[in-house]
Amino acid sequence: MTVKTALVSLQALLSCPEPDDPQDAEVANMYKSDKAMFEKKAAEWTATYASDKGDTEKLAYLRDMGFPEDKCRSALDANGGDQQMALESLLSG
Repeated sequence: MTVKTALVSLQALLSCPEPDDPQDAEVANMYKSDKAMFEKKAAEWTATYASDKGDTEKLAYLRDMGFPEDKCRSALDANGGDQQMALESLLSG
């Protein structure tokens, strides 16, 4: 399987869900029985797991303190996105 094939398959799953052949039975049941709740939960998960707003703000905060962007990204990654720990890492490194 190539990366292109995997991405096309993922795109197909996202654009046309298959609740009768689900990847996650609980989510499929919610999709079939309570579409409004499914959409609300999907929006919450998107905001929590697919949004980079918080990371962008953390990166800007560290960059504004005079650290190079690549070092800021590395520090955030190494510290699980924890801004304070990333700052301490940058200051000590």
